[in-house]
Amino acid sequence: MVSGEVSGGVGGSAGASEGVRTGLGKPEEVRRLIEDVEALGLDLPSIEVRDDLGKALAFYDNSDDTLYVSPQIDRRSILSLQRSASDRWVSQPNPILHELGHRVHMRTYPATYESSELVEFTAEQRDLISENVSRFAATNGREFVAETVAGVLAGRNYCEEILDLFWEVTSGTEPVS
Repeated sequence: MVSGEVSGGVGGSAGASEGVRTGLGKPEEVRRLIEDVEALGLDLPSIEVRDDLGKALAFYDNSDDTLYVSPQIDRRSILSLQRSASDRWVSQPNPILHELGHRVHMRTYPATYESSELVEFTAEQRDLISENVSRFAATNGREFVAETVAGVLAGRNYCEEILDLFWEVTSGTEPVS
């Protein structure tokens, strides 16, 4: 069920965070996350708050260029994501940035988006990714790209080996052992 809709975009248009309705669980947390992303000056997709995302706090759907955000985002879930970032499970604590990482991948490297989920890394590559990006990024190529993009959007810098691996995954060549 769609609980509310927020229009995306930055610049001369009204901010997406202004459209989050107040009857949606913890809208102040959703609004804050969206404002953090808007502050980066990114072109945002349409954003809808939905209560049927299961455990996911956010999900990007390329077919309609919509970012779905759960009304279950609250202070506790944000604190949990911050702990996940500090123990390296995720590259940064904003789930919207991670989903925008998928959007960037789909729009910039559409030929490799679907197949990137099938990319499996060697043990050495998983260690490199876990230490430099996140443990979640080491699960497959698609999550590696999304987590790397999210980290860059959050201000992280990555070593040359990570950037080389990023190119290999997004260009469609086999990751080099």
